[in-house]
Amino acid sequence: MHKESGVNMDYTVKERTFPAQNIMSIRAIAPFSQIGDAMSGMFGELCAYCQKSGCIPAGHAFALYHAEGATMEQLDIECCIPVKELTKEDGRVKGRTVGEESNLMVQYTHKGPYEGLAAVYQTMMAWAEKEGYKWLAQYPMREIYLNDPTETKPEDYLTEIVWPVEK
Repeated sequence: MHKESGVNMDYTVKERTFPAQNIMSIRAIAPFSQIGDAMSGMFGELCAYCQKSGCIPAGHAFALYHAEGATMEQLDIECCIPVKELTKEDGRVKGRTVGEESNLMVQYTHKGPYEGLAAVYQTMMAWAEKEGYKWLAQYPMREIYLNDPTETKPEDYLTEIVWPVEK
């Protein structure tokens, strides 16, 4: 357990498998300072596409952060909606299957506004380094959004953060 700003932060490290999953997604580059607006627009576009095309959601929306070549000014973000079946791609919306990843993962579930995630990441990085874990940048880091921000108050948002690591 790590205590940050008076809040207990329990990180779980365990083997976790992400099974193969069909997704419709939008991938874009955005600076960290504009991540909220960029992701809001991407998820809005994805939801409109899914409604128009008749996609049937098959799980929680999530974001993949691809690390290769990424900087604070050029984050490589992929906003994803799991779907039962892939549908025709349209503009920026692409369909593919992700998964079959099985790695050691550091996990944490954050409760609260998305703006608080940056502090969580910094704390997780420091904890992982102290505990001897190294982030595996060849695998994307995930943020899994466990509730719908259009139906939930920001203080009740639940976001699962999942980092692939090695000891």
